[in-house]
Amino acid sequence: RGLPFKFIGEDSHLDALKTDEKRDLFGGDRCAGELAPLLAASRGLLDLSGCDSHFDFPLMALQTLSCGRPVVGLESDLKREFLSDKGVFWITDTISFNQLSVDEKLDLISKSLDNLDSSFENIDSESLHKQVNRFHPAGFYGHLKRLKSGLSKSG
Repeated sequence: RGLPFKFIGEDSHLDALKTDEKRDLFGGDRCAGELAPLLAASRGLLDLSGCDSHFDFPLMALQTLSCGRPVVGLESDLKREFLSDKGVFWITDTISFNQLSVDEKLDLISKSLDNLDSSFENIDSESLHKQVNRFHPAGFYGHLKRLKSGLSKSG
């Protein structure tokens, strides 16, 4: 595709690919302070977590959306509980993703990346950030307080 990319997260399973000329492609594990500027400067995130199971919490996807950047990711029920369709481009054929050939996987990924590219100019970064703010502890506690005060006024 010709797009620059970087592997972020635990990457010891990719050690064989880490040649001197490709070493810059691997970011490794990053703390939130290092990760936020990297995600904010990116075009988006390709999140293939959940290839092995459908029980991976979409932390990196939430962090990316919080930085106002879109996500291309494998669809699962768990991910759908935390991620709306806004700014998320689903790779929907994930039930059989592991059974697909490499070429078929690349085709599905490529189609989702094309969808992100064609929609990128219309993505509202601030609304992506706001949609994941509901998981911030301060916002959650504020929501509970509002619920409690609403219940006490009506009862």
